Amino acid sequence: MITDLASLIQPMAEAEFIARFVRKEFTFLSGPRDEISSLLSLTEINRLLDSEAIGPPRVRLRRDEMAFPTSFYSDPELGTLYPATIQDALRKGASLVIDDIGPLVPRLHRLERALERRFKERVLINAYLSFNKGGAFAAHYDNHDVLVVQVHGRKRWQLLGAVEASAVSVKPPPKGARGPTEVSWERDIEPGDLLFIPRGGWHRAAVQGDVSIHLTITLVSRTGLDYAKWLVDQLGADDLLARDLPQLAGNAALDAHDTTVKARISEIFARLSAQAFLADKDGQCRTVTRFNLGEAWAPAESDILLSTLRRPLRANAGEGAAHVEVHAGGQAHVLAPPLYAALAEIDSRDEGIGYGALKDKLADKWAADAVQAAIARLAEKGLITVRPHDWDS
Repeated sequence: MITDLASLIQPMAEAEFIARFVRKEFTFLSGPRDEISSLLSLTEINRLLDSEAIGPPRVRLRRDEMAFPTSFYSDPELGTLYPATIQDALRKGASLVIDDIGPLVPRLHRLERALERRFKERVLINAYLSFNKGGAFAAHYDNHDVLVVQVHGRKRWQLLGAVEASAVSVKPPPKGARGPTEVSWERDIEPGDLLFIPRGGWHRAAVQGDVSIHLTITLVSRTGLDYAKWLVDQLGADDLLARDLPQLAGNAALDAHDTTVKARISEIFARLSAQAFLADKDGQCRTVTRFNLGEAWAPAESDILLSTLRRPLRANAGEGAAHVEVHAGGQAHVLAPPLYAALAEIDSRDEGIGYGALKDKLADKWAADAVQAAIARLAEKGLITVRPHDWDS
């Protein structure tokens, strides 16, 4: 069963893949594996579309460089899809794109959450369906890393030219140009095959049979530019920096103020760090949506405790402190030691931990009633949730 990065990329070791990810090194992993084919089926896609729960802009119809207007394949007022129109377009070589499909399919949602915690960055899964020769996009590159997972059918992928340097935004080719044409890698990928395409890598894909379903797992990493913008944002609360530049007071006064401002900026920047930037942004990231309506927060021994934090707690959080401030979902939570100890233990396990096992783990520090009280408080704060051991997540 595909539940996390390790199971997704096997037989490659996770450490090797992470090293390739850090180096931004194109990687091809060959299947076939039935587990990948079970990630998403045509039956599930049909059910999603039948439910009328999704429509534009989440559902898009494309062919090569052309995006079909939503009014062509959906009701302009209700947003409901026109099945006959879409199916006819697909027979003629169009592709159907379902953006952010992860939350709609439990298996994909579980994988998406696990990948986000492993990479400590935003992860988004999109699905691409094609039923005739053609492709959704012409040659292009992305400003984010992409894991391509072929689920059904075959698709011909090509890498083109050199990787775009500093691809933090996507710049279309000049008018009339179509990007690089030299093919540096080409292969038909089949069910179970994976591609890792680093951001900036020009590529294109085309269906090689009657049907193709592939997933793109988007990995949106924060960059030095994001860090720089955050650093500038931290200057906004300083009174000296908020003052007018004294240009009417003469050049000497302006030069003196310039020196003072630069010194203040250096002083503020010296107190900040990339770790602080990441922790701040992680704390603003919304928690995983998990409801426990009607629960009394008296879990059974076998119940599973799960963290709702979308990003893992940082290792140095709260060391030696009497109270720990945890930021999650844009809120600050001040936790007493038992609460933080319980949260840290639960959060360290992506698959959660049994309530009985947690009590045993913390028995040398906290009595069972203190652990139960901590669980109730953490659940009230929305930092954890409780699930029966046989819950289908």
